[in-house]
Amino acid sequence: MNKLLITVSTAIAGLSLSAADAPKKADSNVLWEVTGENIKVSPTNQGDAWRTSAFTIEATKDKKGFIFKSDSAKKHYSTGKYMKLSPEYPWFCWKITDVKPLKGYRGLTMGNFVGLDCNTVGMVSRVLPGYYAVNIARNSKLTKPRDAFLRIDQHGFITTFGYMKMVKKPDFYIEIDSESIKADKPVKPGEEVTFTLNLKNPAEEASLSFYKSYTMPKMKINGVSMLMMKPVDKEKKVWVAKVKINSLSPEYKKGKPYPRNAIIVKADVELEDEMISVLTSMPVAVDVK
Repeated sequence: MNKLLITVSTAIAGLSLSAADAPKKADSNVLWEVTGENIKVSPTNQGDAWRTSAFTIEATKDKKGFIFKSDSAKKHYSTGKYMKLSPEYPWFCWKITDVKPLKGYRGLTMGNFVGLDCNTVGMVSRVLPGYYAVNIARNSKLTKPRDAFLRIDQHGFITTFGYMKMVKKPDFYIEIDSESIKADKPVKPGEEVTFTLNLKNPAEEASLSFYKSYTMPKMKINGVSMLMMKPVDKEKKVWVAKVKINSLSPEYKKGKPYPRNAIIVKADVELEDEMISVLTSMPVAVDVK
């Protein structure tokens, strides 16, 4: 069965995949997926295994996810693995279902594909559960199929993941655009930024909030801590908010712009039968001087 999955995935992606990373079912939208059913671990980076010299990695009891358990007794704090990448599958997605903080320094950084200079999501002191999606091909060095080492750093948390995967189109994701962002330049003071929330399922309501990635205080844009979004399609699967950013609080550093990825963007979404959070990071710096 694994051989069949590998063959189908290879034909789709033009890349060879290990059995450990092949989707459970052949899916043209998914390049690879890490789940509680296929995750492999080793004290070192051997073959298809994730390194456990920094923290414990194990599947959940029901195999529906996997857990990263930090250990302050260990001097290392990162794991990783070489993964197949392609511009055809630009979205790195993961779902965090539960987070338990431990004593001491706490932090989690996801999406660091070494050497690509791509967008990442990093949070210090607090990690928010939800659906995450980052376009690692946008304004990065991912211009053709290649391997890259995915490094994940974690301090002081027990984090439960539903999955990690590379896809063409995520189930839930936020796109962020402006004239400066299109040119891969910092957002200018007073520039209008468009936030587009894309959903697999229809929503009843959606709103945006923002967090400073370092220590995760909730932010205010133009003195407001929440932006309401409006649906732009009949199915209510696409929601948009536009704002001209004139001020940000708290400041990053006095007189300094917020660096790329230093603002976490979170959409709180009311679906028909549940509330979910969809998260990403600002893909460029934001200057409000």
